[in-house]
Amino acid sequence: MKLPPLVILAGGLGTRLRPVVSDVPKPMAPIDEKPFLEMILEIFRGLGFDDIILCVGFQWERIESHFKDGTRWGVHIRYSIENKPLGTGGALKLLSNSVKPPFIAINGDTLPEYDIAAFVNNALQRKQELMTLGLLPASLKQQRGFVNLDDHNKISSFEEKKLSSDGTSETALSNAGIYVCHEGFFEIFKEFKPDAFSLETEIFPILARKGLLGGLHLNGSIVDIGLPQDYLALKNDPKRVL
Repeated sequence: MKLPPLVILAGGLGTRLRPVVSDVPKPMAPIDEKPFLEMILEIFRGLGFDDIILCVGFQWERIESHFKDGTRWGVHIRYSIENKPLGTGGALKLLSNSVKPPFIAINGDTLPEYDIAAFVNNALQRKQELMTLGLLPASLKQQRGFVNLDDHNKISSFEEKKLSSDGTSETALSNAGIYVCHEGFFEIFKEFKPDAFSLETEIFPILARKGLLGGLHLNGSIVDIGLPQDYLALKNDPKRVL
């Protein structure tokens, strides 16, 4: 079966990572002599994804110079270039004339350590939704975006939750940064006029209120390099994911 396109959101400024990675865009932060984004690409290529769209912005030329058209990795890479920061929502809206749902979207600063294929296969069946999110147990690092699921795995609302002393909660779930965008997904943007906006804070709540946002539990974790301490921990011990 031909897999849907894979969209990697790699256009952020990476402001929080600047103290330790100042000379390249965040997705190009080096881990064991290769860019972090290359590690993501290799994982998904190994699963059979070969149609890749990189949503890029800040220092996008460095990303394109490294990956080119993807031939080196046996994939085809296209670029969606943001001339100004658009946020995660604006980056997907920019694709509305070039990518046809369904497609998979992932954050370019998180490395998956869960069963990607199982999530994608299950999420693709949920065609009654416009978007299906992968969910993991929340931790103290998440500041917002905890979700409530109903009995049909529909996300009914988002809220803040107090977590236990060890930083986890059996009931709190949060966005893992992987999404299946279903047929009709771009319709939501017809009522949303700004060019720059966030999926997490602006689009997800709208979809949840309409009953069009689903969530599936993931069995595993993610490696996030959004904060300096997390990036340095991975850089100092790359074999934990290699």
